[in-house]
Amino acid sequence: MLELQERIKSAIMIAPVSVGTSAVTGYVDTLGADEIVVDVYGATDAAADVFSSLKLQDGATTSAFTDLTGAIGGTSFTIPAPNTNTPDIIRFHISRVKTPALRRYVNCSLACTTARIVGVVAHMGRLGQ
Repeated sequence: MLELQERIKSAIMIAPVSVGTSAVTGYVDTLGADEIVVDVYGATDAAADVFSSLKLQDGATTSAFTDLTGAIGGTSFTIPAPNTNTPDIIRFHISRVKTPALRRYVNCSLACTTARIVGVVAHMGRLGQ
């Protein structure tokens, strides 16, 4: 049975920032990682301040990305409404075992309906027996 043996790094993809209707993006180099977890954090906010777009992409370089199947908000999954009492965390889990064609760089692209503080962090690890 495979299990996560070692966390090799965590990286900030998008530092905490106020995001409005224009998309904000950030990428991470996943070289050497078997498992990638991407956490999207949204500050406690009004019910109307939702993610208007949220998706993960991959690319062989840092200049061109393609949408990852299953990680496109509004198409592959329903973007949850914001929690007005506690901060939101939307978690994506990407496995090279299940997605062997995953390219080196993973990008997160998001926008909100109105200004909202968000941040994105990636955690990467290796699998072992």
